[in-house]
Amino acid sequence: MAKCQKEDLNSDNGTELKASSVTSSVTSGYLQDLIGTIEQMLNDGILDKGNANALIVKINNAIKSVDKGNITASDGQLNAFINETEEFIDTGIIPVTEGQELINSAENAIMLADGFFMDTRDGYEYPVVLIGEQFWMAENLKTTMYQNGDLIGTTTPATLDLSGEDTPKYQWAYNGDEDNAVTMGRLYTYYAITDSRGVCPVGWHVPSDGEWTTLTNYLGVNAGSKLKETGTAHWPSPNAGATNETGFTAIPGGLRTFDGFFVNYPYYARYWSTTEVWSGVARGRSITSYSNGVQANMLEEKDGNSVRCIKD
Repeated sequence: MAKCQKEDLNSDNGTELKASSVTSSVTSGYLQDLIGTIEQMLNDGILDKGNANALIVKINNAIKSVDKGNITASDGQLNAFINETEEFIDTGIIPVTEGQELINSAENAIMLADGFFMDTRDGYEYPVVLIGEQFWMAENLKTTMYQNGDLIGTTTPATLDLSGEDTPKYQWAYNGDEDNAVTMGRLYTYYAITDSRGVCPVGWHVPSDGEWTTLTNYLGVNAGSKLKETGTAHWPSPNAGATNETGFTAIPGGLRTFDGFFVNYPYYARYWSTTEVWSGVARGRSITSYSNGVQANMLEEKDGNSVRCIKD
């Protein structure tokens, strides 16, 4: 069972998970927004003062724990919050829709504090970041199967020409070398990433062009610099302006052309969106070693490109 290598966050007794200061700050801010949601429900008459305060106490306790770097205690408070909210739903104290909104936010906060989520298909733990109001994977997708467990096909050889296929649904490791998939993730055709069985983990999806635009508009000038991994461990020099201040950690994945060539590594990270321009062509985004920006592209749907999933 493959798992990403994460920094050892355990305390000396091996039981208490510790958060970094950056993770604590982001999680605390997210939880403060959750308190704001509960207060708005109180103002709107959805919750009475006693029940609202009971929930807010647990969120404040979670904030105190995460500010101390204690993820285990924070997760415990948030799970208690979820349990109480479920009781409120079951007893009619809070409507299902509003209650589920609170539960979803608490589950997101747990994931954010932990810094990762597990893809139940293969046990892989993907790091996750919050950018604006969007939760993104902080690694390229690596899976070889759809959500229902069906395998996503590949070709033999890896360089097989797909010109004669109408809607090829394939994935590859770059150059057909499985070692490359460990770091770079896999390259998928558009037909694979839009298959109704879903390539992203349950609760996640391949972003639309609009969701990419939301990301780049939020980041503003030099969005590519803010998304790129720093240094030259994966990017070649000059890796223009890279700060990775978002934690998105974009690295080059190259691409596979429909006629079987693996190209543009290590200069390009090129990502799919689900938005089709016309039959055979879809929108995507590129980040490069020599640019500070994020380029909008029109991509051949039979090509293989990287995927970053976004939370539903």
